[in-house]
Parts: sequence; C-alpha cells; structure tokens
Amino acid sequence: IEIKAEAGETGDQLRRYREYVEGQPGARLLLLGPKKLSDNAKWLSWQDIWSAIVPKGTTSPYWRDLRTFLQEKNMADDHNEPLRAREVATIEHARSLLFKVRRILAPVAEHANKEWPGSGWPESDDELREVLSQQFWAHNQLTIYNKKHHLCHVKIGVGPDVESDAYAGIWVSANPSPKYADKLAALRAQCTGLPPDWKPGKGWEVSGTYRSLLSFSNHTEIADYLKARFNELKSGGVVGLIPIK
Repeated sequence: IEIKAEAGETGDQLRRYREYVEGQPGARLLLLGPKKLSDNAKWLSWQDIWSAIVPKGTTSPYWRDLRTFLQEKNMADDHNEPLRAREVATIEHARSLLFKVRRILAPVAEHANKEWPGSGWPESDDELREVLSQQFWAHNQLTIYNKKHHLCHVKIGVGPDVESDAYAGIWVSANPSPKYADKLAALRAQCTGLPPDWKPGKGWEVSGTYRSLLSFSNHTEIADYLKARFNELKSGGVVGLIPIK
C-alpha cells in the first residue's frame, strides 16, 4: 500500500512498485491518497475511508479519531453529500451575515489597534472582508485576529454553537507545541486572573469568553461587548505577553 497525503509521486516510484509486485504471486498494489495517480493500480481515496467510518455507534473510537483528523487536515469532508434545501436557501443570508459581521467588527478592530499599538488588526473594508472570508473557509468562523505570530494571537468574531446557534466571542490562541511549554504556561497562568466569564480552552485555545448572538439587540451592543472583553485582556496583563513582532 502506497499512502499519500499532500505529496505526489516521487520519481518513478510507482513503476518500481509495480515491477516488484508483478514478481510476487498474489500481490497487488494499492494507492491510498487524495487523488488518483495511476491507471495501473487500484486507488482508494481518503474520502472513501472517511465516508465508510460511522461517526457514532459501534465504530471504534480510533476510526472516529481518524475521521476527525481527515476533516481537520482538509483531506476529506461531507462536501460530496447532496445539496440540502436549507443550504441552498442560506446563500443570500450567508452573504448578508458576512457584511453585517464586517460592520460589527470594524470599530472593535479600530479600538484594539488604538489600545494595542502595533498589533495589526485589519481595519479597512477590504482587509476585513479578506480575513473574514479566509477564516470562514478555513475554520467555519467569521473572525479576525491581530498580527499573527508563530506562538500566539487573539481572535475576535462569531462562530457556530450547538446550543445557541451562534456566538460572539474573543479568545487567546497559542501554539501547544512542547517547545513553547514555558511561554504557554505563563500565558495560561496570566489568563487565570481574568473575570469568571473567561474559560480555559483546549488545544490552541488558551482562554475565551462567548455570548449568544441572539442575546444582543443591535450591532453596537455586540461591538461594545467585544471591546469590553478586549479591555479585560489588556488590564489583565494578557496582551502584554503576546508577541507582535
């Protein structure tokens, strides 16, 4: 079995594999990867593997972990499934939401740049639209962030939530790699001094605070909420631990 994730064929490796297999009685060559690389070998896609794994029930948790991993790495997803009526009906609504969130976040980004000089939040309409679109594509969130650093950054925006349909929130993201363990520990320790609404997260998320979008009555309320939460990060000394160079 030749397994591929992001790389293509290296040199004439498939020809060499075929020659070897042809000399082994009963042997077969199988390619497992995102796309078909040869007509002379059976191909199994990562999408096939993903689709065969039952997300619930009796399927082994190891297989379910693989299914989640394939989605996180953009190697497989549910995008081959038939279009649903509710998906088709949301096209115009999705566009409207993008522009509304851009308008909500513009004053928040301006406030963050003023209070945190050099942090590099996107402010112009074009910058906001570009970052929001990229984040929606990559993470299913309409969020913006300060100038990215390999260690950590702050994210602000909206995203889906199972209980409340969608949330407005702000959170600190940091690289969980062991080589940054000391810096991450210092950041987590500083976040423990934030108000009770701030909750520790998992993986990249160090700490965050969220509120249902439907609990606000207008754009200004959402923007003011996010500004106030940012101010808590600054007064709590968290912003000072986040590199911007």
